[in-house]
Amino acid sequence: LKACYVSTYQAVSGAGYLGVPSLDILGNVVPFIKNEEEKMEEEIHKMLGAYKGGKLKFAEFDMVASCARVPVIDGHLESAVLKLGKEADAAAVIKALESFKPEPQKLKLPTAPVRPIIVRKEENRPQPAADALAGEPERARGMAVSVGRVRESKGYIKFWLLSHNTLRGGAGGSVLNAELAVARKLL
Repeated sequence: LKACYVSTYQAVSGAGYLGVPSLDILGNVVPFIKNEEEKMEEEIHKMLGAYKGGKLKFAEFDMVASCARVPVIDGHLESAVLKLGKEADAAAVIKALESFKPEPQKLKLPTAPVRPIIVRKEENRPQPAADALAGEPERARGMAVSVGRVRESKGYIKFWLLSHNTLRGGAGGSVLNAELAVARKLL
């Protein structure tokens, strides 16, 4: 990965219980979420880094984020544009996403969806109303990330992704992390 440019469209539930005042968000988009862009730009380098020799080496690539609050209850939607180190090929990216099977899926943890990433073929997906609760079995609904509109453009890969911010991103993510810690005998 050489560069990552994202624009996020974040649900009001991501602002917490007090959230965004209803009259500020109804029929509106607020193009500012305090500290969110900076947080995304910093945290991604740690998340995609490598732990070697007892040290965390942050990933090195350009990252630019823009974040907006939208009048959707649940589901953060993101438009991503990636510059890869080699020629971008949408079919290869789709294949990699569809075959992704991390440790929670290999261990068949209770809240791990069978497929952690669901690639949508429809041109108008993912959408919060249709895809925020993606994931099977039933107990893992909302734990899968939906990806759509994967395409190449001038040496870049572009796509949209959607995750349920309170299930996958908050409470459910914490439960899945706890399940993984127990499976690894860390707890």
